[in-house]
Amino acid sequence: MSTCARCGAQHPVDSVGRYCTNCGAPRDAAPGPGQEPPPVHQAPPPPRFPLYADDPVEQGGPGDPVPVPAPSPGAPVARHRRRTPLVWVGLGVTALLLVVVAVALLTGESVTDPGAPGPAAGTSSTDGDPAPTADPEPLVDLVTAQAPRSDADSVDISTGRPTSYEAGNMVDGDPETAWRVDGDASGETLRFTFDEPVTLTSVGLVNGYAKTSVDGSGTEFDLYAGGRRVLQVQWVLDGEAVIDQALSDGDRELQRVDTGAVEVTVVELRLVEVSAPGKGPAARDKTAVSEVSLEGYAG
Repeated sequence: MSTCARCGAQHPVDSVGRYCTNCGAPRDAAPGPGQEPPPVHQAPPPPRFPLYADDPVEQGGPGDPVPVPAPSPGAPVARHRRRTPLVWVGLGVTALLLVVVAVALLTGESVTDPGAPGPAAGTSSTDGDPAPTADPEPLVDLVTAQAPRSDADSVDISTGRPTSYEAGNMVDGDPETAWRVDGDASGETLRFTFDEPVTLTSVGLVNGYAKTSVDGSGTEFDLYAGGRRVLQVQWVLDGEAVIDQALSDGDRELQRVDTGAVEVTVVELRLVEVSAPGKGPAARDKTAVSEVSLEGYAG
């Protein structure tokens, strides 16, 4: 073994190389004046890289630090970037939206996107058919009226023309024509049938014979006051819904009652109660209905 004159490292005698593998000093250099080689037990300084490819590489001791590999050129380097003002603006908008949604949930109000397009014009925002917006119209032109019986024809006092009392007179739009029968018609049912279903909103009737005639001598015949008047009826819609209606005695105009928007095909009018016969020149023991009103929406 040979000893390095500078650092005291031991080298085999037959080792190749002219320089110390530990400190790089020439192996045959003698120590300078007054210079003592370091004691054997002293830890050598950190190793240096070999000067030549054929020089042996010494392994580091247990206490030597482990070298840290340098990052590769393509590896990304973590960087801390400061948030830009746009980021803060986005966070603020998000927080505001969360507050709005929370308030809407607490108050029960709906939240809609202001930028979202609304429903197209002419369409409904809910499912199903839209509710009608036009005023209800008379539907009597679409029905066929039926009655269990009718009075015999007579002659008009004023004109001398024949007058009939068939069921169709109730839906002809003329209050001076009527359906009429002899006696008390309580318990009888009049029937009105549509060709196709309609939406009914109200029903009504003129509860007597609303006609006045004058004969050749000038005598006035008030047929409404002289006959019986209908005082109580029931409207039956498609054999299910029943609507009661009380009528005023002496009111010669149409007296109506709302039904709500109901789809029907058949409407029945049950005569529940009628008055006693009237008095005067036109007194007759007969029950009459001049007009029936059926209003709503066709189709």
